[in-house]
Amino acid sequence: MLRFAFLAVVLAAVVPPSTAAASDVIANGPIANVEQAASVCPATCAAHQCGWSGGWRADFGANPGVCDCGIVRTRFVPGGYTPTQAEAERVCTETCGLNGDAWSGKVASAPGGYDMCGCTYVSEYCPVKK
Repeated sequence: MLRFAFLAVVLAAVVPPSTAAASDVIANGPIANVEQAASVCPATCAAHQCGWSGGWRADFGANPGVCDCGIVRTRFVPGGYTPTQAEAERVCTETCGLNGDAWSGKVASAPGGYDMCGCTYVSEYCPVKK
């Protein structure tokens, strides 16, 4: 029973964040395509001390474009045994990618000789005034 409880805790740590959209932040200009979003949204989100989630939408009404922004966070996820930097990079990049996250380059030790990978993601919330 104890093993089941531990497994449930570990799996809960690996579950991806909710799929709800990040906070909407009005862009400073029109967004017509992915290339334009990639050039406009990172700076737009950074102006609010947030990161760009990769999402955006064109709004040809009153707002010319909207970027999906959120707070950049790191969570530690069980990654396995990573004795070298090369192995940590391989294992953690794959482990973090399972949740759509990026590896932050950080590894933390866990009991039993396993390592935890620091996975970076963009939260659903960016403190902007609406």
